[in-house]
Amino acid sequence: GTTGLMAGNAAASAGGGAGGGDDHTLTEALQMHALKLADEHAKLTDQLSMHSKENAYLREWMRQMHSELMYTSEEYKKDHTAVNLMVLPPNTKAQDLNHVSQAYTVGIPRGIQGGMEFEVDVNNVIYILTAPSHAKPGETIAFDIPHATAQDSA
Repeated sequence: GTTGLMAGNAAASAGGGAGGGDDHTLTEALQMHALKLADEHAKLTDQLSMHSKENAYLREWMRQMHSELMYTSEEYKKDHTAVNLMVLPPNTKAQDLNHVSQAYTVGIPRGIQGGMEFEVDVNNVIYILTAPSHAKPGETIAFDIPHATAQDSA
């Protein structure tokens, strides 16, 4: 990292020769710049950590609100429950199901516009969907969820 850069510059500066003073000034300037960059990196890392925690908190809050509304509001439940459209070709064998995606549809809930996220319940599992850019409330959209195999759920 920056320590290797500073050590390499210090070794080059120690070589002396013509313009040695200029090399020393350059080395000091590079070291100062490296320290500023390291400080900025530390601040950005702290901000990223803080935003990640906030995001996790908000996602959990959203899941809790969704869960509560699914049990208390029939209208909300209707708007946020996906319908399974899985259609299997004739003669499908059980072992073939490990490679089949499940297709679902759901109506875009009131208040949701294109690009906005909303929750949808699929067999008591909450998924976050992003409404297509052209979507309007009340329109039906389709989405896929890969079929979980016995190994995936183990």
